Amino acid sequence: MFLKLNLYVMLYILLIAIPFAKASGEENEIRLTLRDSIEIALEKNETVLKDA
Repeated sequence: MFLKLNLYVMLYILLIAIPFAKASGEENEIRLTLRDSIEIALEKNETVLKDA
């Protein structure tokens, strides 16, 4: 259940991050934003699993 929830959270983060990164007009920023959002989601996932 936590995994499904985290996947949905990641998808929402990506949907929010892509338009902002595109507005800046640089593909490198898109990649950085996507990588950062995925890393943050994974870190949160690890802390959730450690707490459980």
